[in-house]
Amino acid sequence: MNVVHEFADSPGRQIYTQALIYSSDKRRVLLVEQEFGDRRVLGLPGGPVDAHDPFHKACQQTCLTMTGLTITPGKMLVVHEMPSESGSAHDGVTIVFDGGPVERDTTDIALGAGAHSHLWLTKDELTEQAEPYMAWHIRAAAAVRDGEYPAPCLTGNPPSIVTSAWRRTTPSG
Repeated sequence: MNVVHEFADSPGRQIYTQALIYSSDKRRVLLVEQEFGDRRVLGLPGGPVDAHDPFHKACQQTCLTMTGLTITPGKMLVVHEMPSESGSAHDGVTIVFDGGPVERDTTDIALGAGAHSHLWLTKDELTEQAEPYMAWHIRAAAAVRDGEYPAPCLTGNPPSIVTSAWRRTTPSG
């Protein structure tokens, strides 16, 4: 018989939660530069889920630790599965929740351990500054938040051409 810890502790799979925290006008999202292995990555606030923590609780706690913001995670927006490439890393699953709006001009961000800076980025700035897989699931989460389509499950890296208003498009030719 399977028990809960066998699923949460499955070998090689890491589960992360993140929050899409956005400005009150919904034009910018909060990203935090954080350590990820031996490099720094710009991404949504959040982090790994401990084996026995509910996902909402993990999201709330990691966002508080990383940014000093107390959020109440809302709707699950995106599940993004990142299979390992050539055995170089563990498989990962990221669950993105709606972290709600904040007044970016009056909200203090208190960065925690492992966080180096924060930015409020528009979709165009996101394309230039975030890793493609990160930009992909942030755009998908914003589109779900805005009612453009139901919550997707993304797998792997983004396709070269995507067409949503919150997704990057590549020029033809």
